Amino acid sequence: NFQVRPTDYDYPAASPPRQSYEFFHPRGILKAQWMKKHLHKVPSVCVLFFDLDWDTEAWSERVQECLSKIQCIRTALAGRNTRVALVLLQSKTRTILGDDLQASERAAQLCSACELSSKHLFILPYIE
Repeated sequence: NFQVRPTDYDYPAASPPRQSYEFFHPRGILKAQWMKKHLHKVPSVCVLFFDLDWDTEAWSERVQECLSKIQCIRTALAGRNTRVALVLLQSKTRTILGDDLQASERAAQLCSACELSSKHLFILPYIE
């Protein structure tokens, strides 16, 4: 189930955890709208597609723009166990990431700036 949403989409707020279950009496196994909420409204993975080449002149500004979009997504999904992934759309095809020193350094810089694991960074080359 895939849905395209803007970066500032208003996701349902996470309910705070209970402090005590002492006087809690469950009224069933699942709430009535639980399946609909977790299948259609709350994502398990949120993927940001961002157009960024390794040799862009305005690299630091583009990284800051990407960082602000990722922070906006994380703020909207605060309190949720949602993974955030980043897909870089690149117009110039390069060799494997490990072979290009500049690409490896910039990938590491981008992952550390956005607080992403390298497993959550994907490169997607395209030809116009």
